[in-house]
Amino acid sequence: MIHHGDHEQFRTTIFCPKLYCQGALNTWSDIDLFERLDYTGQQARVAITSAFPLYLLKRYPWGFRKQAALPYGFVFLKRKKQSTKGRTLISYFQSYQANLLKAVSRALDSMLQQMRPQIMGQLNTPAIWARLHRYFEDVHTDITLTLVNHDLVGVFNSVPQERLLDAVNQLVNAWTVEHLLHFPDLQSVTITVDISAKGDPTQSTFSGSYRKSAYNLKKIYVQDILTVVRSSLSSHIFSALGCFWKQIRGAGIGSQISPSFSNLAVTIVERTWQQIDLETLDQPRFAFFGIRYVNNRFIIATEEAELHPGFLMLRDLDFYGHPVELEVVDDDLLVGFSVDVRQRTVQYRQPDLRQIRDCVSAGSVRLRMSGLKSRAHLIRKYTYPQDLISASLFALANLYVQKSFARQDVFSALRM
Repeated sequence: MIHHGDHEQFRTTIFCPKLYCQGALNTWSDIDLFERLDYTGQQARVAITSAFPLYLLKRYPWGFRKQAALPYGFVFLKRKKQSTKGRTLISYFQSYQANLLKAVSRALDSMLQQMRPQIMGQLNTPAIWARLHRYFEDVHTDITLTLVNHDLVGVFNSVPQERLLDAVNQLVNAWTVEHLLHFPDLQSVTITVDISAKGDPTQSTFSGSYRKSAYNLKKIYVQDILTVVRSSLSSHIFSALGCFWKQIRGAGIGSQISPSFSNLAVTIVERTWQQIDLETLDQPRFAFFGIRYVNNRFIIATEEAELHPGFLMLRDLDFYGHPVELEVVDDDLLVGFSVDVRQRTVQYRQPDLRQIRDCVSAGSVRLRMSGLKSRAHLIRKYTYPQDLISASLFALANLYVQKSFARQDVFSALRM
């Protein structure tokens, strides 16, 4: 069996077929996560379509695909677990409900940022690095800093579905109350999203209706969002290992809506902590810095802050509540960069040679050099302090030369 392991997409692994199949079976047979269904393909289609009330089909005809593909699951076996279990991934590409879930996902992201603002998990990559650079500039070099690096273990699969629904219900109610206060004559509260847009959802999401042909705009009735989410959880049915399964805890990794309400559930916990403890921690003597990027929590503070009750609560591995777990990460990596809190530096983590496109691969020289230019752009933009940029670019250039790219082409692309 030829496949790649978890987080090893640049490395091809040859598995013993028995080992691979047993690892996949162990993964899907987790009774806390999945229920095996004695379905045929037709029965699976009926179960998925019937999970959505008829009025949703009539109200959002653009949100459903009649000739839909059935979702299917596969696993990336984990090396650290000796390939006995793996990370699940379910392909919902061109699934029955994909378009509606994409629109509702974008609506939830926008509503969350506007109604439950907080700094732990709602910063994009440029904002994260800008904030960290300012932090290093502001904290005196005589202050000793410590780092806490955590990983939210299987956050998509670990949050109970009741908690996901409760989080969505809280957000929808808060949004509705806020808008009815400003517009008491509204018969119903709607939100319109541009599902063709990417990036910050608040840039393309607004209340009410709006018509402009340049955008792919879809109007969602806010009172329908909880029903859509509940239906999406009920329709988490997919094929794997020649049979059908239903996910009964968490949200399917691969579903268009899963990142949004998984993030919502943990954001509510973080924001509650922020309102209670962040004000007391936000003092110069504690030098507190905390962010979460997807499932990676990165916390910096002084040794004195480590004795603060609020800090102890935040770093507790059960901070988000069982069965959601935190795992200590024994490195200083954040979004592809190494962060040395003692030296106050941010340096790009150079890629493995296998992650670099081959110099004789298909396409033009410009295409083959695109990865080099993208990495160089990240180095120039996010390295701190800036006098480390040249050394990182030179190290990157040497990797491409080792990959048999012409030195002249490499240094020309980098303009060094």
